[in-house]
Amino acid sequence: MRFLCPTCASPDGLGILAGIEVGADARSDEIRLQVLACRACGQRLAGVYEESRRGALDDEAWHHDAFRLPTEALDVIEAAIEACPDPDDEACACAGHEVLGSRDERGAWDALDRLHRAQRPSAAPLRPARRAPLEAAVRWTATGEVEVPYRALVDGDAWSLRLGDFPDQPLYTLEIAGNAVLALSDWPATWRRDPG
Repeated sequence: MRFLCPTCASPDGLGILAGIEVGADARSDEIRLQVLACRACGQRLAGVYEESRRGALDDEAWHHDAFRLPTEALDVIEAAIEACPDPDDEACACAGHEVLGSRDERGAWDALDRLHRAQRPSAAPLRPARRAPLEAAVRWTATGEVEVPYRALVDGDAWSLRLGDFPDQPLYTLEIAGNAVLALSDWPATWRRDPG
């Protein structure tokens, strides 16, 4: 799975710089905290991979999210991972695992929320960064306009599809917040069209 960089909207996605297993919590059987970086612009984010194997034998669920954090919080995460003697061992007793594996009173892993609040006490709650456009579940609304036939609001950003001069150009150009991000000639399976 690729994430769309929230800074430059690069379709190249975010790479994993570092990661650490923080163990199971009250809702997930596996949690891995990561530091991600955009291959195009260098933007760093926190990544969280969570997997749950609870329920039926074939009922496995996972999600991989990226979060914006203050630079100072990302520096703490990266330094803790680098100082850990065994980042893949969730039972490691190092200081980094202790800080990055913190749980709240209900047993839910809460290290990112703690780091976020410590750096910016009045900041808005964390929310995942947006995913790559072709993987996002987008509901497009018809505009009735010839040049821009569809618009959508995704994670607070205005998305639009600009019609190209087909077949000399791709059918559509995806624009996010007014910036051209991607050219495409086929409609992605995760996108839905609603009448205007």
